[in-house]
Amino acid sequence: MSHDDKSRQVLQRVLSHHALAGARPVLAENVFAVGGAVRNALLERAPGPDVDLVVDGDPMPVARAIETRLGAELTAHHEFRTAELRRADGHLVDIVGARTERYPAPGALPEVREGTIQQDLARRDFSINAIAIRLSGAAAAEIVDPEAGRADLGAGLIRILHPASFVDDPSRVVRAARYGAQL
Repeated sequence: MSHDDKSRQVLQRVLSHHALAGARPVLAENVFAVGGAVRNALLERAPGPDVDLVVDGDPMPVARAIETRLGAELTAHHEFRTAELRRADGHLVDIVGARTERYPAPGALPEVREGTIQQDLARRDFSINAIAIRLSGAAAAEIVDPEAGRADLGAGLIRILHPASFVDDPSRVVRAARYGAQL
């Protein structure tokens, strides 16, 4: 199977995610799935209960379009460039604008600024969660993996992305243990 075929299969698995059912017509070219949905699709595992999307730009127009399309309840957190959509069936779609962040103190809330998809992936917890797939447009199925997350996933390696990762967010230690047990 070619790399392109694998990417298209991953895209189809992500788009068939129950939380995204019916949203495809309103997904713009600047929307990527990230995190667990992509990780599970690459591993050919069942999807989790929610899906995380990154918008390379302002996330609110995409969030409002999905809200209308799915009849979901929207909760926006403008200071963090995020929105949460809760479907009537309880499934969640988390949407963030691509961003960079800086933690002013250990465990503090981050200071957020607009960024690119590459910068957003670099701020994440582990390489296996820093893999994105473009959901629509001419470049649909493009996998963005600047942190070599697919290689780490294949090796069963849980790797933080920067030395201050556990200082910035101590809950990452628990997530690392959970991923280690799962993978």
